[in-house]
Amino acid sequence: MSIVIEKAGLLDTVQDAGRHGWGHLGINCNGPMDPKAFAMANALLGNELSTPVLEMHFPAPIIRFQQPAFIALTGANFSAMLDGEQMLNNRAYQVASGAVLRFAHKKQGERSYLAVRHGWQVPQVMGSAATNLKSGFGGWQGRSLQTGDCLPFIAHLPEGCNSKKMPWFLPDVITENTTQLPVLKGPEWEWLQEDARYQLQRSQFEVSRKADRMGIHWLGNVLQLKVNRNLLSSPVAMGTTQLLPSGQLLTLMADHQTVGGYPRVLQLCKLALPILAQASAGMQFGFQFITHAEAVLLYEQQLKNIRQIQLMVRSFLT
Repeated sequence: MSIVIEKAGLLDTVQDAGRHGWGHLGINCNGPMDPKAFAMANALLGNELSTPVLEMHFPAPIIRFQQPAFIALTGANFSAMLDGEQMLNNRAYQVASGAVLRFAHKKQGERSYLAVRHGWQVPQVMGSAATNLKSGFGGWQGRSLQTGDCLPFIAHLPEGCNSKKMPWFLPDVITENTTQLPVLKGPEWEWLQEDARYQLQRSQFEVSRKADRMGIHWLGNVLQLKVNRNLLSSPVAMGTTQLLPSGQLLTLMADHQTVGGYPRVLQLCKLALPILAQASAGMQFGFQFITHAEAVLLYEQQLKNIRQIQLMVRSFLT
């Protein structure tokens, strides 16, 4: 019950919903860069939404299935090919033993998610299977997948099953056409000069090439504080957007540190994180300021929709 990585990709890691509750010890959450695509991959298979999946970047891996499996692919479109046939995103597939999954080229997005029915069989560390690359634990041996790795999964289909797509599918979550990211004002918002606050509410900022699982740097108008002040290291979260000494912004992502010393001028809402996680260098966004109550309501509606998909799939599989 496993897959073989015939050729490793750029960065392929096992991630679940994250390792929460350990920030006071300096242990960060990790987890998926795109929480929405992560949850939808599991929903398409009727899994618990926190079940471990494989997060992939392009160039993506070549994967061979050693036993029949039930899988789904969401997130970025990397032109997936299953035994030479196009494999569509946001649809569940029954995969035959010996089937090979390849990714031809990147069409859209930055991170793809591969889920298998009931999840990948990896140990829990501090209550989570998320990979902590910096500390070298969690996921698969605390590292990204390498050529020759055999990654086991929990359940498989009976031998003799052929590859075929299931009748249910979802709209492409990457095609959401928005140039506005919903945000809240950060704790140090009032530290900004009036012009800087105006720029954040009216201007667009560009995603730079300096981006990884720890954070995404922005390019835009230089923003300044009223007075240069020292900030004691303070708690940060995924989506916390800091003002660097250069006057540019940095949004912390899945592998962010637990505390930071730069002013926290914005906090991206949970709905904004999937959009930013799939944004390529050069894309531009503005910030749409909303209230905390609005942010909670919008996220709850998104989660409700995903859970409805999960329940629909479970009713089909029983």
